[in-house]
Amino acid sequence: MAAGVTDKLWEVSDIVAMLEQWELANFKPEYQFVVRQVQNWKGHSVSVLWRGGEVDTIFGFEREDDALQWIKEKSQGWLTEPSRTKLVEPP
Repeated sequence: MAAGVTDKLWEVSDIVAMLEQWELANFKPEYQFVVRQVQNWKGHSVSVLWRGGEVDTIFGFEREDDALQWIKEKSQGWLTEPSRTKLVEPP
């Protein structure tokens, strides 16, 4: 205010609100699921792309719908397993 930078006296709640908006605008999820068709094999896989660049891949889905259903119904359980295991490796 006195320096002429702003005409608003910022409260702590104003700063918190501004930081929360920034976090929402710049949010990057910890992981992302991607369904892919496996080459040289008639099936699909689910790749888990982690924020740090690592990739885990779960094989063994005959159809894309099976992979999407797994993401919807079982992926959260897989994420919380102490030692995540891949389902079925392609032949």
